[in-house]
Amino acid sequence: MPKQENSEAEDTIKDSRTMEDLLNALGVSANYLSKKVGVSHGAIFHIKNGVNHLSNEMIDKIIMAFPNVSRRFLKHKELPILLSDQEMKMQMETLNLPSNNAISVNAISKFIGLPNQLDRIEEKIDLIMEKLGIDFDGPDEE
Repeated sequence: MPKQENSEAEDTIKDSRTMEDLLNALGVSANYLSKKVGVSHGAIFHIKNGVNHLSNEMIDKIIMAFPNVSRRFLKHKELPILLSDQEMKMQMETLNLPSNNAISVNAISKFIGLPNQLDRIEEKIDLIMEKLGIDFDGPDEE
C-alpha cells in the first residue's frame, strides 16, 4: 500500500475514534447526532465505522448543533472534548458564529443528567407506593 493510502487509512481510524469519543462525551447515539446535525444517519455511521473521514463541513455542522464541542478536538484530536461556557464563547467568537445558537454547558449537562434524575424519581415513587400498599408493575400485557 502506498504511503499516502496508509496515512489516509490511519486518519480514518483516528476519525472513527474521535466520533466514538464525541458520542460518549455528549451521551448521545449516532442516530440522535445525525438528526441534530442534519445529516443522514449513514454519514455518522460511516465516520464511526472508519469508512469516511470527518470532513471540515461535518465538523462545522457538529459545532453549529453542539457549540460546546471543541473544534480543536474534532480537527486535531486535542482535549478537552467539551468546552466550558467561557471556552465555548471564545470558540464562537473565533469562528464568527452567532451567539444566539449558544447553549450553556450547564444546560446541556442538566439535560444529559435527566435519565438519572428520572430513575431516582421512579425509585421514590416505587417506595411511596410500597409504603401505601399499592402494587403497580405497569400496564397489563394482553
